[in-house]
Amino acid sequence: MKLVLMIFLLVIQCKENPNILSEKYAERYLNDDKTKKLTENQVTQYIKNGDLLNKAKKYAEAIQEYETGLKIFPTPELYFSYGNTLSNLKKNHEAKQAFLLALHLKYEPIEILYYNLACLASLQENKDESLKYLLLAMENGYFNLDHIQKDSDLVWLRSQVPNFTELVQNKKSKLIKNYSPAGMVYEQAPGGGRIEYFFCGEAGSKEGLLVIIDNASYPMKFSQGSWKLNGVRISSELTLENGKTGYGKIISEGPRHNEYEFYKDYTKDINTKREYSVKHFEMMKELSWYKKFTGPCPEYNPSP
Repeated sequence: MKLVLMIFLLVIQCKENPNILSEKYAERYLNDDKTKKLTENQVTQYIKNGDLLNKAKKYAEAIQEYETGLKIFPTPELYFSYGNTLSNLKKNHEAKQAFLLALHLKYEPIEILYYNLACLASLQENKDESLKYLLLAMENGYFNLDHIQKDSDLVWLRSQVPNFTELVQNKKSKLIKNYSPAGMVYEQAPGGGRIEYFFCGEAGSKEGLLVIIDNASYPMKFSQGSWKLNGVRISSELTLENGKTGYGKIISEGPRHNEYEFYKDYTKDINTKREYSVKHFEMMKELSWYKKFTGPCPEYNPSP
């Protein structure tokens, strides 16, 4: 009987004090969408509280905020902030684990995450790993060469790599020389339907028109704006949306939208900004969601 009671108490303790730095625990973020939605605002508040405490150098209190949030629900943003504060406390092994879990959960911007991992590896005097993560950071858009040259966390790495300055300068030049998303279209299909992103422009252009046709919505939505290449990151800004809106009697109800008796055209100003990485488009290629297009940029053409 005592053995059964001890096992029961041990199970309760494990639930109350989960191993938040284990991959198995972190994967709740990938597998539990219901809890993710229910706890989103609560967890975000713990990140804000922790970040303020970290900025004030109250690291122990910041750790408590992040750990409380992680025990409620693990998110990549929580792991990233947790790793930063663990690093400030010189707990480099635990910081690395937190950053790797943020990476596993697809934290963005990923280039900052890779850069932090490069710094940790340098502090641990691991040349190969530090250089690997630094180059990955650059490949994903981290081009602040001045900071790379001055960052005290990278002192050891710089001392171990011959011609370090030339290496990172050449890496940057090669990455930004020939790339352009102009003439590219890719599609996403979250939960059905299709969303097409058209990056319009002449071959090799560094900026141009952006059109997004959302066929996942009903009726279809058409958004337009502009894109611009900055290094290996692409910034976009949507400024106008066209479409149809339903009114009158509801003909049928559906899980994603209702069908109405009448529809009318609408046009509205919007202000939606987003950044993409070149790696993002490479992933689209691998998923066969990417293709080239020729001819003029699509225009809104409302159906009768």
